[in-house]
Amino acid sequence: MIAFQARYECYEFVVVPFGLTNSLATFMCLMNSVLHPYLDKVFIVFIDNILIYSKNWEEHDEHLAAVLRLLREHQLYAKLRKCSLFHIE
Repeated sequence: MIAFQARYECYEFVVVPFGLTNSLATFMCLMNSVLHPYLDKVFIVFIDNILIYSKNWEEHDEHLAAVLRLLREHQLYAKLRKCSLFHIE
């Protein structure tokens, strides 16, 4: 069984994702170290997502720019087609 430790809980797959050995744990560990200055203040890393939370649109623009700047500084890039920006429910 594959399990990984998230920031607040331990998660275990019901269906094993073949070919993705340890990838989620590796991603979370990398993102937690890269985004450490703002972690739990501006955004969180959850499984394979970076969740940004803000009080208003101006603040959200600043937070998004901070995330993208930190990713670029560590030579990491986001695929635009996999991003959901300004998602409102």
